[in-house]
Amino acid sequence: METLRRLEREDDFVEYYLYPDLSGNAKNIEDILDQINIKIHEYTKEYIWHKDYFSLTAYKTNEDNVLGNIFHGVKKTNMPFLHGITHFGENIQDEWFVVSIMLELTRCFDNLVGKVSDSDGEFILIECADRLPKWIDSKFEGKVFLFNGHIRIVVGDNDSANTDSLDELIYKVRNNSNIFCIPNLAFECIQRRISQFPDNVRSNQHIATVFVPSQVAYILKECPEFISYATLAFCNRSPEDEKCLCAMRHFPPENRVYINVKFTKCLYAMLMCNDYRGDERTGWNLPVNHNLEYKAHDLGMKLACGFEILASMNKSKNDLDIHNNWNTFMEKLKEQKYFGNEMENTKDYLLLLEKAQTFYKQSCYTIKTNMVTRRISELLKNIDFDKNEFSASMKMLPKEDDDNWLTIDSKDLDDMLKKCFDLESNEGYSKSTKSLPYMISDFLEHKNDYKGVDIKLPSSQKQFVNNHNKIIQGQENIDFHPNEFKNAMQNLLDIVIPEDDWDSNSDMDDYDTDEELEKSFNKMDSGINKSDFEYYFKEMDKELAETTIGASFDKVKDDKDDFDDIENFQPVDINTNTVKNMVESYKAQMGNSGPASTLLNTLGVDFSEIEDLKDNKITFKNTTV
Repeated sequence: METLRRLEREDDFVEYYLYPDLSGNAKNIEDILDQINIKIHEYTKEYIWHKDYFSLTAYKTNEDNVLGNIFHGVKKTNMPFLHGITHFGENIQDEWFVVSIMLELTRCFDNLVGKVSDSDGEFILIECADRLPKWIDSKFEGKVFLFNGHIRIVVGDNDSANTDSLDELIYKVRNNSNIFCIPNLAFECIQRRISQFPDNVRSNQHIATVFVPSQVAYILKECPEFISYATLAFCNRSPEDEKCLCAMRHFPPENRVYINVKFTKCLYAMLMCNDYRGDERTGWNLPVNHNLEYKAHDLGMKLACGFEILASMNKSKNDLDIHNNWNTFMEKLKEQKYFGNEMENTKDYLLLLEKAQTFYKQSCYTIKTNMVTRRISELLKNIDFDKNEFSASMKMLPKEDDDNWLTIDSKDLDDMLKKCFDLESNEGYSKSTKSLPYMISDFLEHKNDYKGVDIKLPSSQKQFVNNHNKIIQGQENIDFHPNEFKNAMQNLLDIVIPEDDWDSNSDMDDYDTDEELEKSFNKMDSGINKSDFEYYFKEMDKELAETTIGASFDKVKDDKDDFDDIENFQPVDINTNTVKNMVESYKAQMGNSGPASTLLNTLGVDFSEIEDLKDNKITFKNTTV
C-alpha cells in the first residue's frame, strides 16, 4: 500500500476528511455531499486552482474503505465520511484555501467534523507553533480537528486519548469532552493566512493581454480553468515535448488575436520567468524586447506551446491500459479481498471493477490530465467561434494589470517577511533580533591581544568557564607520538604508503634566492622555439584541409603564409568559426540553458540581448555569420 501511495502522491499535497453526523437524520451521505458541493461551488467559483481542485469522495461501504485505504491510506472508520486530496504544486496558496474551505464547511453544517493535514503532518499547528502552549508537541499528531469554524485538539485524561479510536476522538470533538481550543493569538495566525479567501481572491490574480492563436482563444473562452494545465505543461516540458513544438500542428501561429487572460500570480510569474525562444521556422516572429507588444507576443507563444503539448499528449488507448500503477492497484485489491468470492466477468464482479476504475481515474492526477487533453481535442474538432467577435473585442480590451509586483527591493522583502512571520507583534522575537546588532557591535569593540579577545562574560557563564578550566587543568598531559600513530593506523587499515622523500627533495628547494628562480624561468623560456609551434600548426592545417572536417570550417585567404604545396589551400578562420559555432549552439537551445549560454555567461556575454540573432546575422571583424 505504501508503495502505491508513494508512486501516486507527491509531497505537494493536502489531505482532508469530513465526518458528517448521520445519527437521527434521514439524509444519507450522498445527500450531504450534494449540499456540500453546492457550497463549495459558491465558495470557489472565482478561484483558479494551480494543479488539483477541491474534490470530495464519499466512503460509505466496506468496498469504499478498501479502495481508499489501498490508494490513499485513508483511516478506517465505522462511520461514513468524505475524503479528498489536492496537489497544490508550486502555489502554497491552494493549501491554505483548502483550510479556509474546511473551516467554512464546519461552520455552515451542524456537527460536521473536519480534519486536514499534509506531508508535514499537522501543518496548522506548525504555522502557529510560536503562539501555542509549550505542552502541545508531536504527541498530538492525529488529534487536531476542525469544528464549528475553529481548531480543536483532543487532550484526554492521563494520555487516554493515545488509545482512543478515530470514532471515539470524533465523538469527543462533538460533545466537547476533553477538548482544547487553540488560543486566540494562535488562531489569528491561521486567520491571517486565509484572510483573503474568498472575498479578496482577486488580489492573488493577474490579468494580462496575450497574443494567441484563435484556437487557444476559443478554448480559454470555453474552459478558462485550462490556463493552469497549459502553463504547467509548458513550464515542465521535456525534450520529448519540444519535438511537437517545431510543427505546432494543433495551434499554428497564423490567425492570432489579442485576448485578456486571468492568471494566478504564481502561474503568471512561472510563465514570465521561463525563458524560451520559439522556432522561427514555425512562424514565431516576435518583436524586439523593448517593443511594447513584445510581452503579449511572448506570453501568447508560451501559452500556445503549452496547449500544443497537451493536445499532443492525447492517447487513443484506454488510460488504464497505458498507466503503469493500475496493475499494482488491482493486485492490492485482490489481496484485500475487494472482489470477495465473485468470479471474473460476472455481473457483480464487473460492477465492482467499474467502481474501482472510476475511483482510480478520479484519484490519479496523470489521468486527470489525460481527461483535459481529451477535452481539448474534442474542442478542436468541434471548434465554433466567430472571428469577427474576437476582432471586435480586441478593440475594447480592458487594461491589463501592472506586473511591478514581480520586482521587489530589499525594503519590500523585509516588509513581506515581517508581515508573513508577524515579527512586529512578536515581542520576544523582535527583542532578540534587535539585540543581535548591538551584540555584534559590542564584540567588535572588545580589546584583543595575542591571547585573543577579552570578553566580559555574565557571572553564570564565568562560573561555567571556571569549572571547565578546573577540569582541564586536573587532567594529565597527553604524550602523542606521530610516527607510532602513523604506523598503527597503517597496520589497521592495511595501507601501504611508499617511503619517499619527494617533499624534502623538491626542485624548488634547489633555489636559494628569488633571483636564481627567475633566471631558471628565463632559461626555460629561451629554450622554446616558437617557430616549431607555428610549423606544427601549419602541418595540422594541411592534414585537415584534405578531410571532410576541414571542408566544414570557414576559410580566410592569407597571402602571408606559404602553402604552395597544397592547391587552393586556405587557412581556417578561427575567430569566425568560434563565433559561428557559439551562435548555432545558442539558437539550438531555444532559450533553455545549455553549454553555450553557460560558457558565455561566465564571460559576461548575454546573447538574449543581441537583436542581430533574430536576423541570423552576427558581425565579427568584418565577417558576417
